[in-house]
Amino acid sequence: MDGISPDPLPPGKPYRVNRNIRAQEVCVIGQQGQQLGIMPIADALNMTRAAGIDLVEIERKGKLPVCRLVDFGMLRYELAKKRKK
Repeated sequence: MDGISPDPLPPGKPYRVNRNIRAQEVCVIGQQGQQLGIMPIADALNMTRAAGIDLVEIERKGKLPVCRLVDFGMLRYELAKKRKK
């Protein structure tokens, strides 16, 4: 998948996706890796619904969680393939 770092979701770490993200504001990264900025979670979720993809929390440390716009099912499939090799 283009624009996704080699392993953006470490193994064994539970994933927070869409409505499971608890923060009020998040730093958002787009599908091609571009920074979309800090926005309220409601705005980020509206973006994902409009694009038909998911909002996945990739980093919880720090002042604001970092979230990425991706197809979560496809991301999990790609990571499973990489880990299997």
